Amino acid sequence: MTFLRHTIRLQTTKAVEVVDITSQVRDFTKSSGLRDGLIVVASRHTTLGVAINERCEKLQADMVDFLVRLVPPDGEYRHNLVAGDGRPIATSFRLWSRRRLRSSCTARI
Repeated sequence: MTFLRHTIRLQTTKAVEVVDITSQVRDFTKSSGLRDGLIVVASRHTTLGVAINERCEKLQADMVDFLVRLVPPDGEYRHNLVAGDGRPIATSFRLWSRRRLRSSCTARI
């Protein structure tokens, strides 16, 4: 059994954004030389989600709008607080701050 691993690095520009990685996954699959197998796309970071859906701009806009309504950027969230001594706590990252996200694409074949 052969296992291949590939990492796709993404630079996002918005707090909530849909990024289509179909071409990167397809390119990796073709360059692997393998003909049969299974591709597993997963995130190694909790603020990145993987969704499989048809590419439809209106649907993607609806998904972003839903997330912004579900978790408003100006909401008061406990995990954004700092520790009593002023140190940032491990979970003090703001939900809507801009951040470089990294996703891992692993092919199990």
